Amino acid sequence: MKGSTLKWWNVPEEAEEGHEEEAAEGQAAEEVKEEGEKDDKEESVEEEAKEGDEQLKEEEEPEGDSVEEGAKAEEAKEEDFEEQVAEDVEAEAEAGKREEAREGSRKEEEAQELQEKQEGEEERGARPGPPPSPLQALQALQSELEPLNKDASRAYSRLKLRFWQRRRYHLEHRSALIRGIPGFWAKAFVNHPQLSAMLRGQDKGILVSMTDLQVEELEPPRDRRKILLFFRKNSYFHNEVVEKEYVLRAAGYEPSHSTPIQWHRNYEREARSRRHHNSSLNFFNWFSDHSFAGSSRIAEIIMDDLWPNPLQYYMRKKAPAEGTERRAGSFKKLR
Repeated sequence: MKGSTLKWWNVPEEAEEGHEEEAAEGQAAEEVKEEGEKDDKEESVEEEAKEGDEQLKEEEEPEGDSVEEGAKAEEAKEEDFEEQVAEDVEAEAEAGKREEAREGSRKEEEAQELQEKQEGEEERGARPGPPPSPLQALQALQSELEPLNKDASRAYSRLKLRFWQRRRYHLEHRSALIRGIPGFWAKAFVNHPQLSAMLRGQDKGILVSMTDLQVEELEPPRDRRKILLFFRKNSYFHNEVVEKEYVLRAAGYEPSHSTPIQWHRNYEREARSRRHHNSSLNFFNWFSDHSFAGSSRIAEIIMDDLWPNPLQYYMRKKAPAEGTERRAGSFKKLR
């Protein structure tokens, strides 16, 4: 009885100990699981942070790449233009060589025909003609040079037009700025050492009403240039724009077209009188009729010297003796 009583008390103790061990193992398993989940969360956070850094880096790189690509595109554009110019020059040179080769072939055929003709005459007992004189040889050589000179002139005109088109933006901006400076062109004309000698006192009214002056390169095949004079409303003529076109020849500029001046009725008689009583080379005669003898000289000065950099003459300080009206008919100082 006593032994069975002890055994009955020991069984619950052993069961309780078993439950405690199972609870401890379950708790340990839960702790291990929590640690694993914590580690997984930390790894997930690190991976998300890493992915965010990589995405930010990828977003930043295109912006830098776009700037770099823009610079490269600009450089490529400039290189393409230079290559195009070089190709144009090379193409013109190749065309000249082909033309020269064709001309040389034609000359050889003519020489061969002449030789065969001479040989035939010799066989028939005819005496050959005398050799050409130095003048005849020079004339023949000059005839061979003419096609080459024309090819070179056309190639130069196309190249010059291409570069003028590149400067167009700057020239248009310059014109806009000049229009905001009253009397700019009048002062530039008066301060120019060569043009000032061709001005008279009556020219002041025309010059002060000038608002802009432009020079344009025209399309080939001929080397042509055009002067455009812009005016505000004045008491001398109705024209707002006066155009004067010239063709560049071997001897210089040759007039080809000019806008007729529409004089006001009250000034038309004086304009005819000025032209009739003064036939010298001056600005007024050139302005009213650019086919006037020697007037191409004024156009040459305007296009090749004044227009490329008018600011240097606008800023130029005149000598003390200049700028006053003289009895001989010089110009007045423009204010």
